[in-house]
Amino acid sequence: MLTEKDKVEQFKRELKSYEFYKKKVQECNEQLEEIAVKLQGVSSPAIKDVVYENAGNPYRKDSRILELMNDEDRLIDERQSYIDRILKIDEKMLLIPESIEKQASIRIYMNKEAHQKVADDVGMDRKTLYRRINSMLSKIC
Repeated sequence: MLTEKDKVEQFKRELKSYEFYKKKVQECNEQLEEIAVKLQGVSSPAIKDVVYENAGNPYRKDSRILELMNDEDRLIDERQSYIDRILKIDEKMLLIPESIEKQASIRIYMNKEAHQKVADDVGMDRKTLYRRINSMLSKIC
């Protein structure tokens, strides 16, 4: 059974992974562009007439094209899962009213700043800041 503390800790891990998710979406987009180029190819004007000698069967399914289409579907699903995770984090962060704790949690978990530095900047002890962040996160988890 999940406790409130488990949910808060999981949300902290998701906050830490936020930038990773964004980079993975970008990586998937780049790979999808590469596949689109391979599937559609780059067209150029024909210099000579089309020669039909030794032409292959136009109805034959090329296994490479099927493989690329499967890769494309897999990447689209993977990209969507990362986008869903990003949206879930954004949605939960919107539930938190603007406060020192919200800004501190963004700086600590999303921007990966040093905990003590953030605590010093907001004028709190590090343990007090943790306690206030945890109580704020427990309200939304």
